[in-house]
Amino acid sequence: MSTVYGKSRTNYFCVKDEAEFQDWAENFDLQVFESKVEPGKFMLLPSEDSDDGLFCLYDDDDGDELDLADELAKHVAPGSIAIVIGVGAEKLDIGGWAQAVDHTGKKVEIHLNDIYALAKSEFGVDVLGWGYGR
Repeated sequence: MSTVYGKSRTNYFCVKDEAEFQDWAENFDLQVFESKVEPGKFMLLPSEDSDDGLFCLYDDDDGDELDLADELAKHVAPGSIAIVIGVGAEKLDIGGWAQAVDHTGKKVEIHLNDIYALAKSEFGVDVLGWGYGR
């Protein structure tokens, strides 16, 4: 088994109810920072105790992993967008992704590994990524 190294964070975004948001974040041991440039906007980082630097939320009732963007949507103020960004590496397997979510739960998502399909469609050539054909 190898070690996973990662980093993740959100952007600064407005929340519906600051106290409720702070309580929710504390429940998941997430770090909350308020913008000094735009007070009233908040950013999240994973727990300081995170082994891999990535967000990982678990349901207290059944232990299932929760989708951070789905959970954030409950707190994002109308007119604001929360963006969750993460990158990670395990040996030479490097990946990254980002999700944006609004207060209704509408999400968009991108992944770094999508470049392989994009390159194939744009240039008509199969491109092997890490892990293929080694």
